Amino acid sequence: MFNHDATYRTSARVDDDRILKLDVLSDSILASASKAGSVDWKGQVFGFLKGGNEEKGNEVFISYGDFDNIELLSNYGFCSEENASNIETFRVRSIGMGLDPSLLVVDNQGSIDNMFNTMSLDALRLSLASPSELEEYEGTGQISDRNEEEVYALIAGELEEAVYDAHAGAAEAEISGDTLVSTYLKGRHRTLELGLKILRDEYPDFF
Repeated sequence: MFNHDATYRTSARVDDDRILKLDVLSDSILASASKAGSVDWKGQVFGFLKGGNEEKGNEVFISYGDFDNIELLSNYGFCSEENASNIETFRVRSIGMGLDPSLLVVDNQGSIDNMFNTMSLDALRLSLASPSELEEYEGTGQISDRNEEEVYALIAGELEEAVYDAHAGAAEAEISGDTLVSTYLKGRHRTLELGLKILRDEYPDFF
């Protein structure tokens, strides 16, 4: 059985000649004796090893795909604390939004200003806009510098709370011996903390 490591970049395909071939997409992976190109699987045995890790008994890895931890849990029953493909969500609500919060995504780079959040960020901007700002608003994107700062101040506060909850939950799960939940929450904390660090760097006055 191969273990998962998202930093490995491998994919397989069946060509027209019905030969299964492996695409090696990283110089750090050795497939048989080859490092690159398409490798013919027929009659061969392949190992997936990072350079310098070829000793007998070492773990062997492939990537199951660029899955976040929820997808890994749902499809394979495990997750990783340091999943390079992980994304996480958290809720943000303003008084002007009523009972419906916005769901924001922190992507695997720690960014909140990403394609997943376009509609949610616009909803937050509208909920915090003044009447005069709304009169000049063209319908999408930043409304004003004042509005943008208010939006991200609200996001920073909610994200900081989500980071705390993930950390506390992971500690509690570890004490109770629930390794899977602890691992997931540690991964969630890692991703959300990365997003919070980016906000701290961009808006230091909020903290």
